[in-house]
Amino acid sequence: MPSTTVSSKPDHGIGASRAALRESVIFPLVRSVGGRIAEVSPEKHDAPRIQTFEDADAYEGAFTSTEDTPPEVSAPADLSADIAVWLFGPEREARPSEVYRSLTEAVSPGGIIVVASEVPWPGKLLAGDEHGEFTAEETAAMLIRAGFHDVESIIEGPFFRITKARKTPGNAYRALIEAEQFLDVENHRDAEAVLNSLSEQMSSAEMVREYALLVAACHDLAGRHEHALEALSEALTLDPRCARAMCGLGRIAAIKGDLATAADFFESALRSEPALVAGLHGIAVIQEAAGDLRSAYKSMLTASDLRPKNDALMSEAARLGNAAGEKTDVAHFIAHRLGKSTEIAVYGNDADGPSTPGRPS
Repeated sequence: MPSTTVSSKPDHGIGASRAALRESVIFPLVRSVGGRIAEVSPEKHDAPRIQTFEDADAYEGAFTSTEDTPPEVSAPADLSADIAVWLFGPEREARPSEVYRSLTEAVSPGGIIVVASEVPWPGKLLAGDEHGEFTAEETAAMLIRAGFHDVESIIEGPFFRITKARKTPGNAYRALIEAEQFLDVENHRDAEAVLNSLSEQMSSAEMVREYALLVAACHDLAGRHEHALEALSEALTLDPRCARAMCGLGRIAAIKGDLATAADFFESALRSEPALVAGLHGIAVIQEAAGDLRSAYKSMLTASDLRPKNDALMSEAARLGNAAGEKTDVAHFIAHRLGKSTEIAVYGNDADGPSTPGRPS
């Protein structure tokens, strides 16, 4: 099962895909919404660069110009937009949540965001510049935590989806942003303090679900697994299809040594979201503990393919492949991933013991 980072959709097609989407979907939507437009530039910068346009005419003109270098027509940067657009970008950002947060600040209260992203599936091989592709649940969660609600998929195709959401009223979402930033550096104390100080009512059940998942992550980092279990159970009550909550419950069951229950949770998560990396990583750990090294290798390899920049997943996949006797396949996998022609058959072979399922996020 050799793996590469060659996309099933050539990178040079992304520009054409953006242009086609603007023509068929985005331009009509922008005109129906009216007002100012903000769009994340597809060009690489040290920080996300958001272009703003005064109206639909300026926006369309900037992207339909026949000049070799079309003029950049932007509205004043201090004016909020009524609609924000991000076309095929989350996959190519190491921290897409930060871009969503920037878009929140660029959008006026009640404004709309439209995101086009590629659809992941197990076994998909990503392009060399992709950090990862995200499930529908992960995309919705990032939008909600950044300050959007009423999340809906307006196009759900086999290769890409378009997600629309509206800016959340009030400021309760700012606590979620701050807590998530603390958790990103495993600072559960300050994250907990922020969440505990939240006094403003949350605007949707989805936001309460994300709050519960962040609380669970704080408890998990602090080693309070029973409290994490309670928060995860609350999240699952609010959303019985929440695959991330299922993964969190599976992790706690595994820590307690109840591998059968852990497997049930991870399998349920993957039935809901087959390309959820946390679920694939978790089931790989359970499969290894049960002695099924080949299945564990396949699951971890799939997780690694969906997050090709994650060295820990690559190392775990290689370790499991070596343990399963798939050294030639591991050599090809690592050679392709690193862009080398030499075979590295023992990469990751020095790691001791199985990994632990990831924490809820």
